[in-house]
Order: sequence, then structure tokens, then C-alpha cells
Amino acid sequence: MATYYSNDFRSGLKIMLDGEPYAVESSEFVKPGKGQAFARVKLRRLLTGTRVEKTFKSTDSAEGADVVDMNLTYLYNDGEFWHFMNNETFEQLSADAKAIGDNAKWLLDQAECIVTLWNGQPISVTPPNFVELEIVDTDPGLKGDTAGTGGKPATLSTGAVVKVPLFVQIGEVIKVDTRSGEYGIPRKIILRYREKWCSVCCAILFFRTSMMKRFIGLVALVLLTGTLLTACNTARGFGEDIQHLGHAISAQPANRFLVFLN
Repeated sequence: MATYYSNDFRSGLKIMLDGEPYAVESSEFVKPGKGQAFARVKLRRLLTGTRVEKTFKSTDSAEGADVVDMNLTYLYNDGEFWHFMNNETFEQLSADAKAIGDNAKWLLDQAECIVTLWNGQPISVTPPNFVELEIVDTDPGLKGDTAGTGGKPATLSTGAVVKVPLFVQIGEVIKVDTRSGEYGIPRKIILRYREKWCSVCCAILFFRTSMMKRFIGLVALVLLTGTLLTACNTARGFGEDIQHLGHAISAQPANRFLVFLN
């Protein structure tokens, strides 16, 4: 594997430290007024998921880790292993409880997860950032409470327990952030506001279209009116010229001969 110096550390880079794979989450290169420059690096230990912060001198280096992230579809759990499949090759991989960790409560059938392989073996599984789960058990909420300032625990269909507002009831499907385990927004509320937003957008579009048509019509009317006025002025001027010419010819018969010559 390639060797990386500390000033080459970037977010997403996988390196080996103390014989274990780590993922670089952030790196800040510092140049103090005195002394040697160094890198302040935040790392995630892939085997356990714990996060650490280390400093490296500019001359320090680390070997790249033979780690690969794969997008795999979760199939099922047989009680001991969690099975995933590559949708392109249909190859299946199995991850044990150590690799799954606490993320087992966020795994849904057919969900696309990121499975991290080290030396060809799964060492960690990352579920989707957001999942929608049904509430199977929670205390009854207080009628009229829409703020939910206190909150209450709710058990989801996968066994996960999250804190939800008091107005949320059993049977509702909510959105949960798997990274923090926090409650999102009930799906029916999302759909309701999505419908309202679509209606508002359609109304705005219709209004803008109507206004655009009116504006185009007004511009066309102004242009047409200007063209007609110009034509009328031209015709009137031409008529006045003919009239003046007639008067001149009738007043001086000799001018008839000049007009004929012209």
C-alpha cells in the first residue's frame, strides 16, 4: 500500500495506525510562529467506530489501509450473521455482530448500506443516514399538545427507542436520523406539507404565467398602437404634401410644366 505524509491527510483517507485501520475525518495543518509545523487530525477507528484526535509532525507518515467501502443491500439476519448482497455481481457477504454494532436497530430489509471491508472481511456497516420506522409502543400523548416540549420514549419496529413529541401516536411512521438517533418528522406530515407546497408552487406558476401573458399582451398592444400612430402620421403628412402641390399647380400654371419635367 502507498505511504502518506501528514500533509497529505484528507477526509476519507484510510490509514493504518498501531496495526489497525483508521479513517481520516478532518485534518488541519498548523504552522506555529515558532517550532515545527504539524497536522491536527481527527480519526475514526474502523473496528470500533470510536473517534480520536491525534497530532502528526510534518515528517510523520502512515501506510494506507487496504480498506474498501461497498454499497450493498441488506437481506436478512439469521440470528448470528447479517447478510448483504452486491446488486451488480449478486455476491453475498456476511457480517457478524461486532461489525454491525449498534447499527443493527437501523437495518431494514432491502436498505442500501455501506459495508467497509478490510482485507476482504466486513469490519463495519453504515446504514442509510435516514430511515422511516413505525412506532409500535409509546405512551398516549396529551390532547392538543403539538409542541411536544417534554417528549416521550417510543419503541420502533426494529426495537430502537427514540424520543418523540407527545402528540406522536402508535402506528405512525417517523423519520429517524441514524447518525444521532434523533426523531425526524412523521411521514404523513411530510406528505401533507409536500401536497400543500405543490399546490402553492402551482398557484405561483399559474399566477406568473397569467402575468407573463398579460405583460406580453400589453407590450404587443403598445407596439401595435405605436405602429398605427406612425402610419397615420405618415399618411397625414403625405396627404398634406399632395394638397400643397395641388395648390401650387393651380396657382401658377407654369409649374405644371416643371412638375411634368420632374
